[in-house]
Amino acid sequence: METATQQEQHDDLLSIVRQRLTLKAPSDSSTDTRQGYVREFNRLDGEHGRSAHDIWNLARKTTSAGTYGRRVAALKYGIVKMLEDYLARANHQKPQRDDMDAIQEVLELDRLVSSAAKPYPANPKSRVRPGSQVMGRRSQRQNLRRFPDDWRNQLARKFIGMQYEKAYLISALSGLRPHELQRGIEVQWTSDEFTLSIWGAKVKGEIQGQPVRNIVYDVNHPFVARLLQLVELGEGAVALVSVPSKVAWTSALRRAGRTLWPNVKKDVVPYLLRHALISDMKRAGGDPDEISAALGHRSARTKSRYGSWAAGGKNPLLPKRATAAKPIRHLDSKPSPINGR
Repeated sequence: METATQQEQHDDLLSIVRQRLTLKAPSDSSTDTRQGYVREFNRLDGEHGRSAHDIWNLARKTTSAGTYGRRVAALKYGIVKMLEDYLARANHQKPQRDDMDAIQEVLELDRLVSSAAKPYPANPKSRVRPGSQVMGRRSQRQNLRRFPDDWRNQLARKFIGMQYEKAYLISALSGLRPHELQRGIEVQWTSDEFTLSIWGAKVKGEIQGQPVRNIVYDVNHPFVARLLQLVELGEGAVALVSVPSKVAWTSALRRAGRTLWPNVKKDVVPYLLRHALISDMKRAGGDPDEISAALGHRSARTKSRYGSWAAGGKNPLLPKRATAAKPIRHLDSKPSPINGR
């Protein structure tokens, strides 16, 4: 039976879908062109469906401006059709969890495509190789400056006693991906340390991602002290913490942010917490390999896309250390064909 909470999440998604569709211009392409877009979109999406970031990485993996432009156009067309289909289904059937998860990925893909650099700059001499363009995650890094210095503490107070209080504290402390929290992470209190063990969500063999990473804090940290109360964790014990749905958790965080800062035209989402943690570590002069480990990356290069020195240092959340299962690969190592998130 559909719960009130799921209906609330569904309504929140519908509102976002309607808002996004109002910003989309109708396609005036020919039938043949639209059919080509569908084929290209399906090829990028894959037979079993890829995540938004995998699709976007694949679309960008070209040195041809023409190919890149065609792929971006196909993605934009496919995104509109999928949003329209979701809106149409909502008029005559109840929301399904899988359907909600899928449309959340479509919305994330829309964010990545919309915030990407244009493939054809006005000045031909400034043209960027499509495969080297900065991805949309950069926008979340820039959004950090829109919120007050103590925004994470304000959110912590907002979530006190609520369903997602543990989810918020863990996300703020670790910067983990929402899918990793849905999968579940281990927390452990040993002596004067608190450890969060995260199973990586973006792992591909030996070339991408960390299968496991550990982020360690002092137990006296206020967020950690509150977590210990919530999970009722004894010294030396291990507990598994998770959320039923990454969509529900993201929606709850977004609503909390809108309530606290109605005049800020950017949403608070889990990836904003990811950028904030890395900003703190960079500002504090953290070890570069520890920063990559905290992100769950194998490549040392990809940390440059997260956080910024200028955004860190104000009410920071700084772990004692961060470690990962596999060594960080540097520039002289074999490069990864796809940069992991």
